[in-house]
Amino acid sequence: MPELAVGLAIRAVAFSVAVAVVAHRHRNVAVTPRWALPGVGIALAVLHLVAYRGLAVLLDLAALGMLGGLGPVAVNGMLVWLTALGLPPLRVTGASATAWLTLAVTAAHVAIQLV
Repeated sequence: MPELAVGLAIRAVAFSVAVAVVAHRHRNVAVTPRWALPGVGIALAVLHLVAYRGLAVLLDLAALGMLGGLGPVAVNGMLVWLTALGLPPLRVTGASATAWLTLAVTAAHVAIQLV
């Protein structure tokens, strides 16, 4: 159980930083009010922890392993989309903003996996 809590905390911090960087650099991504940023990171972390393993395996099986590198991008894109739909503080407007946020969350995911 402590490993789960530590993993969730690490994911929450990494995803909060990713969202903050993209929100700072891209005008179509915003978290208002700013104090809601940790909540967005926690929501992404919980969704990632719950849904990632199942969805990544299903996508890998569906593509027969040929698109293994794109699996995390697709899963994180769905998680960003779900988080933006479910959390009013996170506002993502447009495909470009969604793509940048997805790439940032995927980069955080890769960094977590490497550590």
